Amino acid sequence: MIGKRIRESREYGGFSLDVFCEKIGVSKRTLQNYEKNSNEPIASSIINIANYCHVDKSWLLTGNGDMITGTSQIATVSDDNKINIPYFEDTYGAMGAGGLSYDNRPTVMSFDTEFLKGILGINEFKNLHIINAVGDSMTPTIISGELLFINPFENEDHTIKDKGVYVIVSTNGILVKRIKIHPTKQEWILVSDNPHDDDIPLAGDEIEACKVIGRVVGHFDRI
Repeated sequence: MIGKRIRESREYGGFSLDVFCEKIGVSKRTLQNYEKNSNEPIASSIINIANYCHVDKSWLLTGNGDMITGTSQIATVSDDNKINIPYFEDTYGAMGAGGLSYDNRPTVMSFDTEFLKGILGINEFKNLHIINAVGDSMTPTIISGELLFINPFENEDHTIKDKGVYVIVSTNGILVKRIKIHPTKQEWILVSDNPHDDDIPLAGDEIEACKVIGRVVGHFDRI
């Protein structure tokens, strides 16, 4: 049912109902009707849903094929215990000013699965991907030019680990920051590890406007 696929797309994208409605330009009631199959979504809504959630439009409409656009975007494990991870070589997580949008045509990097489990400390590789770091606001933790291994938000039950380093899509672009969570209020501080850079406080609607792509679980320099 298309309603189920719409809900799966929204959850894959990590959007709340309110934020998602604003993104695709429909009311909350309309979206709820879409997800319950009470109303058939119009073509423009389908396009917006697919674009914002990075899912395949054909899959969204028919249920055929892969949810994620292009199988090369999905981390896959081969018979020889190698894992192929999509590398978005034209995408930059900015440690400072905003970065570029995710490119839809990644290349593939192959790694030994057991090596990655040990190095990254994770067992779930679904939609794990690699982008580039640029800027110096996370120095000395992350150096500009390193490769960032991103574990998607959904792999960690959409739960932020206090003081973890995350890739965040904000009004300023794609940012790489440490998220410090206020213990009692709906407040975040996007922390720069570089003491010469200012932190960014966020609250309420500012947090809702952000999309957490995933946690940085590893960063390697190019040799």
